[in-house]
Amino acid sequence: MQIFEYVMSAIGMSKIFPPGMLNLSDDVFQMYYSALTKMTNNAQLRAEANSQNTKGEISVLFNAFTEAQFSKNIQDMKGFGTKNIYADSGGLQIITAGKTITPELKQKVFETQCMANYGFCFDTIPLRSVALVRSKLERANVGNKIFDHHRLEETAKQTGRDFAGQLYLYAKRNAKTQGILIVQGNTAEDMVEWFRHAISQVPKDLHQYMAGIAVADTCMGNGTLETIDMMSATRMIAE
Repeated sequence: MQIFEYVMSAIGMSKIFPPGMLNLSDDVFQMYYSALTKMTNNAQLRAEANSQNTKGEISVLFNAFTEAQFSKNIQDMKGFGTKNIYADSGGLQIITAGKTITPELKQKVFETQCMANYGFCFDTIPLRSVALVRSKLERANVGNKIFDHHRLEETAKQTGRDFAGQLYLYAKRNAKTQGILIVQGNTAEDMVEWFRHAISQVPKDLHQYMAGIAVADTCMGNGTLETIDMMSATRMIAE
C-alpha cells in the first residue's frame, strides 16, 4: 500500500506556539506537548479514515529562517507526535524581508535544519522579470516573470553547489537530516535536464545524505497539465 504523507506547514502562522514558549517550565511544557500531540493524533486518525487506497500519515514542516527559534522545541516535542519533521530553507521569506542570501546565512539555515529529518535546499530559479516595477514579493510573483532556458544550466549548477554544501554540513554535524533537492523547469524535459546539471555538482560520497527530490511548479504553473508534467519528470528522473 502506498503511503500518503500530509505535511502541515506554517507552524508560526498557526499560532500554536504561545508567547514565552522558549521559557516554559517543564510541567507546562509537558502539558503543551500533550495537547499538541492530541491534535496531531486526531489529524492522523482523520487521514487514515479518509484514505481508501493509501496509508495516511501526518508530518510537520517549519521554516528554518523565520521559525529558527522554535526548532529546538519542535525537536524536543518530536514533531508533536508526527511521522517526520521537515525544514524549509526560507529562501522566499529571506528575499521578502529585504535580506540578501549570503553564504553565512545559508550555513545558519543548514545548522537549524539539523533539528529536522529532512531539509529543503536553496534553489536558484531560472526566471527573469518582464516589468520594471518590483516588490518585496517579487520572488513569488510568477505572473511578472518568464522562464529563461538559457539560464537553466547555470542556475541548476548553482543550486547543486549549494545543495552539496548543505549535505556536507549534515555529514559534518553527524545529523540525522537528509536533504531534498528542489527541481525547476518549464517542461518535464527541462526538469530532467535541471536535475542532471544539479546532481553533477554533488560529490558521490554525499549522495547518502540526500533523501530525494521535490519538483516545483514555480517555472511552469500549477494547472492540471503542469501537474502531469511534474509527475512525468519525477518518473523520468527516477529511471
